[in-house]
Amino acid sequence: MLVQNIMSNNVTRCNMSDSLETAIQEMKEYDVGFIPIVDAQNKLVNVVTDRDLLLHTTKEHRPFSSQTCEDISNHRSLLTCNASDDVMDVMKTMRKEQIHRVPVVDGEDRILGVIGLSDIVENTEQNSSSKIPPRETLDTVKGIFAH
Repeated sequence: MLVQNIMSNNVTRCNMSDSLETAIQEMKEYDVGFIPIVDAQNKLVNVVTDRDLLLHTTKEHRPFSSQTCEDISNHRSLLTCNASDDVMDVMKTMRKEQIHRVPVVDGEDRILGVIGLSDIVENTEQNSSSKIPPRETLDTVKGIFAH
């Protein structure tokens, strides 16, 4: 199964210059814990997670409105995939890196969507060759949440 068959296409995003307050409002409005950060050409440059915000809050004592998405940039290695990638390969990456979501980009790093654990779980069925095997889904969940 290809990523394009199960990824979420309607993805909210923020720019590096957007305030953290804006990122939080977007997370709340769209009920997500992950916001891709893009440049003016819609190219993915970073992501901000609800965990990033929590950890940042413990370090900074300034209002979110006075901080930008660039301020929270943690310069971690940004893992992405392509819409034509095999879902099983993305699941292996999620297990290895213990991440819940992977941005989907085109050949020029423009954001197309996101594949998340919830997309995988929703597409897991028993006894169906077109769906993700339950054992693989369970292994991915266990890998992501392993200590």
